[in-house]
Amino acid sequence: MILITGGLGFLGSNLAESLVAKDNSVVLVSRSEQKKQNISGFENKVIVEYGDITNFDWLQNIVFRHRPDVIFHFAGQLTSYESFERPFYDVDVNTKSTLAILEAIRKLGKQLENWENNAASSWGVHSG
Repeated sequence: MILITGGLGFLGSNLAESLVAKDNSVVLVSRSEQKKQNISGFENKVIVEYGDITNFDWLQNIVFRHRPDVIFHFAGQLTSYESFERPFYDVDVNTKSTLAILEAIRKLGKQLENWENNAASSWGVHSG
């Protein structure tokens, strides 16, 4: 199972389309349905979970329910001015959500095959 946060955004939806074409099971996490058109043509081949990644209990429950082997964490605040306007929300979205996902994986006692986040960092076992 592959979990993609920011799943209806540009990166998430394009990655999902490629993964689904290779017969992978994919769960997309998105804050809203606004960009649902990005998955038209393969929307029936993915699971979409709608919610706010700053709701850390909800986010951890998504991880517990789907038990992903691979996570692509693309959700986040993209504009730097938001960090000045709403710094605590920016920290919740860009930092604490990452910690919430990693903590859920730790609680599951599960070894991820791969972890990619929107800061171009990666963890996990890479099979090259």
